[in-house]
Amino acid sequence: MESLYLPLLKALFRLNPLALSRAGGTVSTTSVKSEVENGVPVTRLSLRAVGPLVFTATACVVTLGIFQEVYTRILGEETILRGMPQIALDGELNVGAWYSSALMILSAIGLFLTGRVQRDVPEGRAPLPWYALAVIFVGLSIDESASFHEILGDPLRNALDTGGLLYFAWVIPGAIFTLTVGVLFIPFLLTLPRGVAVRFVVAGAIFVGGALGMELLEGNLADKGEMGSVLFMVFVIIEEAMEMFGIALFLSTVVTHLVSVQPKWQLEQ
Repeated sequence: MESLYLPLLKALFRLNPLALSRAGGTVSTTSVKSEVENGVPVTRLSLRAVGPLVFTATACVVTLGIFQEVYTRILGEETILRGMPQIALDGELNVGAWYSSALMILSAIGLFLTGRVQRDVPEGRAPLPWYALAVIFVGLSIDESASFHEILGDPLRNALDTGGLLYFAWVIPGAIFTLTVGVLFIPFLLTLPRGVAVRFVVAGAIFVGGALGMELLEGNLADKGEMGSVLFMVFVIIEEAMEMFGIALFLSTVVTHLVSVQPKWQLEQ
């Protein structure tokens, strides 16, 4: 267990990317490689496989969720597998919620490391936006696990007397928050390489389209008493898939950019 977490912890707290310019050599295609250099143990990390791995894992989680929904629709929940709520895409305390939260934490780590590199390398961009995004993604991860946003639903709906598309009234502050973050980070996007900025925008659009856009459609059905219907669950699956693939694209882009800025990593042990 210690060997599993050691590279991650040292990447966060004892990263020395500039030392790599003196270390020389190339990065292996394997994820972790330990070596002894000048009598000092070092661990080299390769991040290039993160993108394909994340997209494959995301597809597996979504496929499991679709299987669970089809299975329960056909055979019901009173089977030996008890409906398999652990792999459902709807609700909390399941693999989907854990996976989405994990993707967000990994994105936060990638953003933090990118900010660290930008601070240390010559002619690096200001690290503050990267750190700010890292904090936002930590908050999103916590909310994904604890569902704080859903606590706002009933009080806001009662206070504002919303219905229809706004039945899940938390989308109102959610949209305000999203718009505010988007506007504030426009100058930051303009400083990035065009390909990175475009992928960030596409990833954000996919995620927000699922988290807010599909939630509006689900709210309209819920207001009509169709929560749990086939169409409602189709919308839920699309929502969760868009959220996961949006974060996966964002994480992949962060890692790709991180590797392009600092392709070699050396961690002191």
